[in-house]
Amino acid sequence: MNLLLINPYCTDKKIFILGPTGSNSRELALELSDHLKFTCVSVGDLLKKEISKKTPLGQEIENAIRNFLNVRDEIVIEIVKRHLEQLEKENKSYILEGFPKTKEQGLALQRAGIIPNAFIILTISDQKILESCILKLSQVNDMNGDSDSLNYSLIPEENRENVARNHAQEYKLLFYLSFSF
Repeated sequence: MNLLLINPYCTDKKIFILGPTGSNSRELALELSDHLKFTCVSVGDLLKKEISKKTPLGQEIENAIRNFLNVRDEIVIEIVKRHLEQLEKENKSYILEGFPKTKEQGLALQRAGIIPNAFIILTISDQKILESCILKLSQVNDMNGDSDSLNYSLIPEENRENVARNHAQEYKLLFYLSFSF
């Protein structure tokens, strides 16, 4: 069993959880936030909320996600920063899941003065990442459903394994480049 220690004298506690597709980072964040009575902030949920607004920004996010591409850093940074700044104003403790995924995202939080008390990085094997990406691509779901998956039916079935392979490789590269400074 792993033990997570957080300074009890901090008034607002921040935990960041990051992991690849298939690492169950969202489930862990939800479970921890429930146990610790923290607010859970899932970047995926924030992006889906923006998509549901049917704005040009939401459409750009949806197009990137549907094509298994990363949403531009400046978009994700702005959405996450705006949400976290509100929690900071309210002195709420929170768990942030799925951010930062790039060095630029991490530096943006640092410049905003948002520094975690704890950072949890989940790892799984390369094969599990690939299997999870393939599974995610094989699911055809509705944007408004409870599923974490989007409708990837726009990606031809014969290309899905290559798209999944590229996504898994891209995640590894982003992760290693982001945290190797």
